[in-house]
Amino acid sequence: SKYYELFGQPGLLPEYIRISNIGQFSVVWNAYEKYLREKCNNDFGLKKFKIKDLFDDLIKKIEPINDLQIIEEFEVMRNTRNSLHDGGIYNSKFAPFKGVLCDKLFTFSPGNPVVPLRIMDVIKTMWSHYKVFEKMKVN
Repeated sequence: SKYYELFGQPGLLPEYIRISNIGQFSVVWNAYEKYLREKCNNDFGLKKFKIKDLFDDLIKKIEPINDLQIIEEFEVMRNTRNSLHDGGIYNSKFAPFKGVLCDKLFTFSPGNPVVPLRIMDVIKTMWSHYKVFEKMKVN
């Protein structure tokens, strides 16, 4: 009953859900980034620091049929992750960006809050990328 009483406080439950979602997103992003770095290094000898540059090189190497969709989904997740450095605000120095993830349009406007991603949508998207990357033959 103590926990129900705590979550009955105005604003506490939504804040808890928000913080929990950020933490879960950070964990799955770290696993995804680690996988991408290992895939790039082990299969293609690609070694770059910036994950965006590494991801772009990976896409060029494997040339998936749905490359534009994969890049767009990656950018939605990456821009959301990067916004965490600024308290959930899209960096005011970045260019505006719009992208779709799981049939939902996300708009990134400089200096504005970023709409949080549903963690299951992120996991579903990362899994779809993994399946594409693992079906590719390594030359």
